[in-house]
Amino acid sequence: MDIYTPYFYIIQEISSGKYYAGSKYSKNANPNLLLKEYFTSSSLIKDIVSSNGSKAFVIRKIKIFKTKDQAYEYETKFLMKVNAKKNPKFLNKHNNDFKSAYDPEWRKVRDEYGLTSYLKGAAKASETKLSTITDGKNVYQISYQKALDKNPDLSKIRTERAMNTMLKVDEKTGLNGYQKNGLKIRGNNNPSKKPENAKKISEARKNGISNNKEEWLERQKKLNEYLSTHKDENGMTARDRHSEWMKENNPTRGSKWFNNGKENVRLKQRESIPEGYFPGRIKKT
Repeated sequence: MDIYTPYFYIIQEISSGKYYAGSKYSKNANPNLLLKEYFTSSSLIKDIVSSNGSKAFVIRKIKIFKTKDQAYEYETKFLMKVNAKKNPKFLNKHNNDFKSAYDPEWRKVRDEYGLTSYLKGAAKASETKLSTITDGKNVYQISYQKALDKNPDLSKIRTERAMNTMLKVDEKTGLNGYQKNGLKIRGNNNPSKKPENAKKISEARKNGISNNKEEWLERQKKLNEYLSTHKDENGMTARDRHSEWMKENNPTRGSKWFNNGKENVRLKQRESIPEGYFPGRIKKT
């Protein structure tokens, strides 16, 4: 029998009595390999085989075709006839209710883990590239270095592009990317508020500044210049936009500082002043 033999099949799980129907029509399609080397494209079937072995299933039917389209069409008609995706006697999750196996909708089908074929392929490719090391670098790092060698300004261009994207204002919310991210990590949701993270950030910042002070100062200078001069499509800088937003959303609006000589506390209007506290704030060095 030729290696390339498109075919339709039905297998049955012995313990539950449930069926699974499918077709195989890739270049290595061979019905002799079913439940030997090929265990269907279903992650559910593969998990059962991984846990209970291939003997957990038996082959109930194999029908051979001349072309892949014939195999796929027969499979689709069968699945729709028995309504496999809703039939309690079948393990199939869908009825191939798309135009063809190559239709974009087919690629959107999610398995029991919520992954499409695109997502599974992307994850596998990413894992491969990250694990492929040459001279201490993975594929991503090597590719980026090649691009950087061809265009030394690539890092600057990418940074400016990212900042421009973040400065775009959402028409629905009236906020740019920075402001929306700020709301997401506001208050207790801010990871930097956690003691273990705050300590790491503080140490890294101190070490980074002390070891590269000139570089840090130059970076801060460029950042401040950009935030103060770069304007968005509405003619506003990031600082202008932040000021406008803070007028309505400033969490400290309507509050005042009080202290007891040692500690500061910010109180909003109508909040009672603790005993021993008086207006003003102690400047801490």
